[in-house]
Order: sequence, then structure tokens, then C-alpha cells
Amino acid sequence: MRRIKPKVDKVFLLTNFSELGNELFIYEGKEERYHRFLDFLEVGKENGENLVYVFPSPLEKFNFHIDYEKYHEISILPKKIRPIHERDIRRLIEKISSIADKKTRLIIDYSITVNKKNLEHVVEFEKFLHKFGTTISALEARRIEQDMVKKLLKIHDKVVISTKEGTSVSFPRTVKNGKVEVPNVNVVSAETLEQCVKKSLDIIVLALLLQRPMCGFDIIKTIVQNFNVLLSQGTVYPILYELKEKGYVRDEKKGDNKTRLYIPTEEGTEYMEKKIRDYLIAQDSIINLILRR
Repeated sequence: MRRIKPKVDKVFLLTNFSELGNELFIYEGKEERYHRFLDFLEVGKENGENLVYVFPSPLEKFNFHIDYEKYHEISILPKKIRPIHERDIRRLIEKISSIADKKTRLIIDYSITVNKKNLEHVVEFEKFLHKFGTTISALEARRIEQDMVKKLLKIHDKVVISTKEGTSVSFPRTVKNGKVEVPNVNVVSAETLEQCVKKSLDIIVLALLLQRPMCGFDIIKTIVQNFNVLLSQGTVYPILYELKEKGYVRDEKKGDNKTRLYIPTEEGTEYMEKKIRDYLIAQDSIINLILRR
């Protein structure tokens, strides 16, 4: 499947985006949801959780190519898209109950199958889903009405609205120890963020390799998921080749014998940690100068 990167004017940077509770995700076009879903699933895979992807119909299914024994796919409808019925929900409950536990990441993409007539059944189904770990419940915006959103918002921790113009994130406030708390959300222009990522790319690559072994595509994908900045292979691989030439990383073949993972050597780990430490000190000095204005 061809990966599509939506053009946006603003990017919302969130702290621990994948860990902020059950999400109502409303999207305008079919392409906006791909990276959100993939990021959510890959975090679950890294955590060793059960993964369940529920798609509206075989024609509306994404192929994520996740090689993982705890990854499950379920279709809401057998063929064409239509409003979801109570019998469809009963069948889903039966299937999900047989594979899910309290450590499950579950995506259910309703697309346009929810309407006023079946909304109450969907709300009860959503309450059932929230017994498990973390969920994303996705709906296509063109069939959503205000009353439907209000009812669904009451049982979700946050709503994310993704359009061709950008992404909007809204969080209900929570009260803890008498204080109102909201997650940390920062907004930055896409142009500024892309400039910063490209100027700091060598440091970003070092930081990612210290987290886990990666191939070039893993690095490109992670940057897209976190910053919505799409880099070419010709931008990332020269950095990896230089690190290998200097003895800071070694490479080894992945399971498919085509992909090469880059792994820091002992000398490389020391170099990377020092380089990142120096970078952070320099950045602090620059930020302090800017804040004096």
C-alpha cells in the first residue's frame, strides 16, 4: 500500500500521545488515519500487548504488515459498508472477548457505519471496549452529527479531529488533588518544525539508535509519526553510513535478509551519549539567550 503523508499547516506535539487514555478519532479523509493507527499499534507491540484492529469491511482495511503473534484483525461487516446492527455488535463482542485482555490495544474504525439509530448500541459497545487496555474509536467526519459527538465524548478521554488542513486535539479536563490538570500540548508551524528536524537530524538519529536497533526506514517512519516530517532515504542513510565507517555502529541483517539494522557499538554508545549531552547544553544556552528578550 502506498503511504500518504497529509499536507498540514500546524503540528500538535503531545507528551506521551499514545498513553493518554481512550480516544475518539474523527477523520476527514481515508489517508489521515494510517499513521495514527500504525503508531498506536507499534507502541503496543513494543510493550508486548495484545493488538486488535477492527476495520469496517475488507474493502476499507489497511495492511499494516505487523509480524506479531498477538496481532488480530476483525471485520465489522463481511462485504459492503452499511450502518452497523445490534447483531454485528454482538458478534464483535464475542470475537473480541475471545482474544482481548486488560493489556490490549484496540482500534475500531467505524468509518460511516454509525448513525442516530444505532448510536445507543455503539455507546454500550464502547463501554465494553473500555474494560480493556487502551482504545481508538475512529469515525469518518462526513456522517457525524453534533449530538452523536456529544454522546461519544462523554465516554472518551479525548477527541482527535484530523482534517486535510491540520489536526485538532481536545482533552476533557481532569481534577487531581483539587487541581485542574491537562496534558502538555504544544502547537508549532509545520514549516518551523521541519526546519528544526532537518537541522538536528544527526542528533535525532543518534537518539533513536540508542533507544533500539533500527534500519533507515524505521528512522524515517518514527520521524513522520512524531513530527509529521517526511524525509528521503538519501537524507537519512548517509548519516548511518558515516557512523558505520567511523565504527560507531555495526549493521546486521534483519529476518528478511534484505533490511539492515544499525546497532551502536560500545565506542559508538559513548560517542552518541556525549554528542547528545553536548547538543542539549548548547540548546539550553541558545534558549536562555532567546528568553532574555
